[in-house]
Amino acid sequence: MTTLDELLRQHGRLTEVHVERWVARGLLRPSGGGEGWRFEQIDVARARLLGELVDELGFDDESVETVVDLVDQVHTLRRQLDRGTGSRQLTLVLEDGTAFRGRGFGATGTVFGEAVFNTGMTGYQEVLSDPSYRRQILRQIMEIGYYSLPVLVGDDIVGRVDLKADRARSVLLVQSAWWEHGRPADAAARLADELRLAARWQGLDRISISSWGDATADLADVIPEARRHLREAVRL
Repeated sequence: MTTLDELLRQHGRLTEVHVERWVARGLLRPSGGGEGWRFEQIDVARARLLGELVDELGFDDESVETVVDLVDQVHTLRRQLDRGTGSRQLTLVLEDGTAFRGRGFGATGTVFGEAVFNTGMTGYQEVLSDPSYRRQILRQIMEIGYYSLPVLVGDDIVGRVDLKADRARSVLLVQSAWWEHGRPADAAARLADELRLAARWQGLDRISISSWGDATADLADVIPEARRHLREAVRL
């Protein structure tokens, strides 16, 4: 469980006013009361999403509630699928050897294809039945028009990064980087190794790191050759 003070320290843009308003509207559901609030991990993640929607994208309260409702529907669907079919671990292995582990449902087997993603927030049924995705491995992304990659240490997600390849300047751009609670001490060094490997694999000469996210300063410390840049605005 995370206290109110810990929550505010983890998400520097948040204030007590933000949290109190979201608790009053039912968007966060801590136990206890006032300064004695205790937040579960799902509320900590939700607070980060709410902060980004309000501060970075300028969403009003009504729009924020709509997005949170959509996220809750997706999580509910995942739980129902897990209960109905039995959750089992599956692995997506990319051409460069990068592996992503997750939970699977439905048919079992081994498949090969081009890995693609779709950033739409609605229309999942149409996407899943779209014949243009034939023989492709489709990933639905719930990140409002941009996507993030999980940082794994073993089977645990310790952070997330948003990457963009600027091939015109031969630069791998770290648009944002965020730590999850409870990351190991060597998480930054491990992520630095993965970023260098990703840049080499894509034929990029340099790495540039933005200042958006609580992990960017740590990455800049362990990648001294990296440049810094301002993150491009996300447009809906």
